[in-house]
Amino acid sequence: MLTKKPNKIVSIIALLIILLLLIIKVFGIFKIFNVSENSMNPSLEIGTNLLTTNIINVNLNDVIVFNHNDSLLGLENEVYAFRIIGKSNDTIQLKKGIVYRNGRELTNIETAHDYKVNRSEYSLLKNKGRIISDYDMKKMIGDSLFVSLSDKVAKDNNLTSRRFTIPKTGTDNYIKQVYGQNWNKDFFGPLVISEGKYFVMGDNRDNANDSRFIGLIDKKQIIGTVITKW
Repeated sequence: MLTKKPNKIVSIIALLIILLLLIIKVFGIFKIFNVSENSMNPSLEIGTNLLTTNIINVNLNDVIVFNHNDSLLGLENEVYAFRIIGKSNDTIQLKKGIVYRNGRELTNIETAHDYKVNRSEYSLLKNKGRIISDYDMKKMIGDSLFVSLSDKVAKDNNLTSRRFTIPKTGTDNYIKQVYGQNWNKDFFGPLVISEGKYFVMGDNRDNANDSRFIGLIDKKQIIGTVITKW
């Protein structure tokens, strides 16, 4: 009687998968997370899975997952996924919602902001699935509504000039409690990042509880760097 020998390649792949799962389980080198909010949209949509690792160095523009306890909001052991915008000794500043690192505008990151649209524009964007998030339609004042859009979508629909920003004089109380300055989400800094700390931001700039509000992130808070998504 003849018996079919198992395919060696399949066996090796299966063994590697088992070893990988053991490494993930036992050593915690790799961890998987699921995105549950829009703070990193358009880069990471709700429902996106993230694979992170703690064995590579953290660099500028990396997306990291980290733990944070927020005494101001009464939150403990919250897990966030944000992008590293500044590291030790970098100077971070926002002017009219535009982010500057060491005096240079950051232009290599796809971001989203809040834009003012009318009812017809809202319907068109909604039907095309272009709106990241919006507000209760019942709260519309007249013909106006603020919606969260990727900056690319806003540009393609000639809405760039209708981006919403808070005036420089509009102090945010949460930011003032953290930094002791009369800053807000759009007029922030200049802030020099202290040693061993990181400044992180959500790509959805107007809808992210990031370092502008929760403060700088310590290296020991970092769970891992995102290396792939699906």
